[in-house]
Amino acid sequence: MTCEKRQCRRCERKLQDLHEFASSCLHIHFVDRSVILLTYQFIDPSVNGRYRSSKQWGERERIVSRRKIADIRKQEFAVAAFEVLSLYGMQATTLQRVAEHTGVSKASVLHYFSTKQNLIETALRRANGTLQQEALALMKMGSAPWDRFYAIIEANFSPTTFLPQVANGWISMCAEVPHNPQFQRLQTAIFRRLDSNLRSALADTGASADEAKDTANIVSLLIDGLWLRCGLQIGGLDREDAIDQIDAVVTERFGTSSDRKAARDKMRMLGAAMTKGRTG
Repeated sequence: MTCEKRQCRRCERKLQDLHEFASSCLHIHFVDRSVILLTYQFIDPSVNGRYRSSKQWGERERIVSRRKIADIRKQEFAVAAFEVLSLYGMQATTLQRVAEHTGVSKASVLHYFSTKQNLIETALRRANGTLQQEALALMKMGSAPWDRFYAIIEANFSPTTFLPQVANGWISMCAEVPHNPQFQRLQTAIFRRLDSNLRSALADTGASADEAKDTANIVSLLIDGLWLRCGLQIGGLDREDAIDQIDAVVTERFGTSSDRKAARDKMRMLGAAMTKGRTG
């Protein structure tokens, strides 16, 4: 489908999963600085996603706020920035390289992010936010005392994120923490949130306040160490082996428990279903 609007300066690539047009193929046309015109055709489910002709369905146009598209573009650039960070490291990650990775001009990136630091910080916040969303979703599906604890563990070692390339991006950011106040604040917030979630989850199992505090500290340190090993070890680290290491520590402190094993198996199953839903 080609752009037939004379006033369009360029036709952006398709953006999917806009909830307003869940079953549509979108083509974005930048008309001017105040509005964005969307031209789309509905997909006919009876022909396996193929388009009916415009004569049958017709074309519609809607005005969508700049803010909506800006959010999508920022997210797209944030994803690209983290991928570039994982591939090249912090020093070699530039706005130009992110633009090339995304297939746009550097000016397009600068329109949304004035500095490399702002872009990287947004990318890291997004990556951590994704992990938090998965943990919260799994915790909501838990019912037994140990479910919340293993929901946190499962989210931190998700098969879609516990990968060498992702770990490398995190390591690159950590190397900048001592020299970057914004990264320091971000990493401190991440540490505190993880510690708070672990303490609360362990308290649900009947652990005392001191036991929950000490175990949460040990587990959070172990999580960081396992992520570090995943990034530095050739071939990465198997996620099941990583979770086994945490299990060994918890078993040493609380003893063997069939309830804990059931919780781990349950969260593994739910996590796999969520992963399949995102990638399937």
